[in-house]
Amino acid sequence: MIFPPERYWLRANFLDTPKRGQLRVLRDGALRIESGRIVVRTSTPPERTDLPVLDVRPSWVIPGLMDLHTHPPQTRVRGRAGLTLLAWLKTYVFPEERRFEDPAYARDRYREVFQEALQAGTTFLVGFMTVHVEALGVALEEAEASGLRVMLGLTLMDRAPESGLERDPRAQLREMEPLISRWHGREERFFLSLSPRFALACTEACMREAAAFAQAHDLWIQTHLSESLPEVREALRLYPWASSYTEIYDRVGLLGPRTLLAHGVHLQHEELRRIREKGAAVVHCPTANYFLHSGVMPREALLAHEIPFGLGSDVGAGMRYSLWEVMRDAYFVRREAPENLFYDATAGGARALGMEDRLGLLDVGYHADFVVMRANREEDPEEILRNWIFVERERAVEAVYVQGRCVASCDACCRPLTA
Repeated sequence: MIFPPERYWLRANFLDTPKRGQLRVLRDGALRIESGRIVVRTSTPPERTDLPVLDVRPSWVIPGLMDLHTHPPQTRVRGRAGLTLLAWLKTYVFPEERRFEDPAYARDRYREVFQEALQAGTTFLVGFMTVHVEALGVALEEAEASGLRVMLGLTLMDRAPESGLERDPRAQLREMEPLISRWHGREERFFLSLSPRFALACTEACMREAAAFAQAHDLWIQTHLSESLPEVREALRLYPWASSYTEIYDRVGLLGPRTLLAHGVHLQHEELRRIREKGAAVVHCPTANYFLHSGVMPREALLAHEIPFGLGSDVGAGMRYSLWEVMRDAYFVRREAPENLFYDATAGGARALGMEDRLGLLDVGYHADFVVMRANREEDPEEILRNWIFVERERAVEAVYVQGRCVASCDACCRPLTA
């Protein structure tokens, strides 16, 4: 594994998507990396330089993939088929999440997860963790060791007696404060969120407490919304004062520009309008929705309402921490141009997080988070992208860089830097 110096030139063929539907190609170009950021992008690299040069041609370089909804504690229950959402949670997920009371067990699992994600080209992972504050601290330590950029959320559940995961949210939040002081926003690599699991597992008081705490500490909120019809019906039964599932979250203060809403499969037009007005974002998880037979997210409706959205692997209902697999499945759900799917996995994900000014593109001022991909240099870029999504997927990943440092690689890519 190579860790380049603070300042170097990167020579490659470059591919990114400044707008949905627009592929930007730079053949035989160069980026100058300094202190983890891109400071120069050029089609005419200097013939002579005092800086080291990392030349990965004929390979291509793309922005790092951004996986906006995962459940790292559920990795060991992947493939548990045959049940719908609520029964699946009770039968498989809650018993597995109880095991994260043990920090040693949590450390082993999180180490596995972060390495799997990196090997698939993910450079930013948003994790929906467990109710255990100590295990959350362990996850942050493992993320630091892996080199991954992360946003990790403490799960809140105070109305789930059969889960064995009920906790007093106020006690959890007090216990979380030292982690916030140590980690949140550090190096722009570590971010924390609060994760009220969903309206079924949280009282109104819990959700209001989460909203106030998140605002006071500049945290994100991640939760689930309208993943399955039985879930929607139960939410409205528990909160009869609400006309829609989305209204529940809005009334308790959970909707805002730092809110990620996973799934959004069964949203009505009024709910879409409310999400747009509050500036929240949705995460499309087609693989998981396929697996649990939950339905299909109305992608065209989100675009019509100009709601930001990205993609999530949603392991453990998803099978792997691979956004290549998710892009493929999003196409299977509804026909879509590959460049649109690529945007959703990169710049679209950054926009959903409100980080589009520093992540998701290969531009000056952006973090040097990128993936080196194997491809035939002479092929058309659109054809290369199709091959990556539908055929090669993570097999084409040669190396992964976060803040300009190589964090996952194969021997073929890690060439010596030359002066």
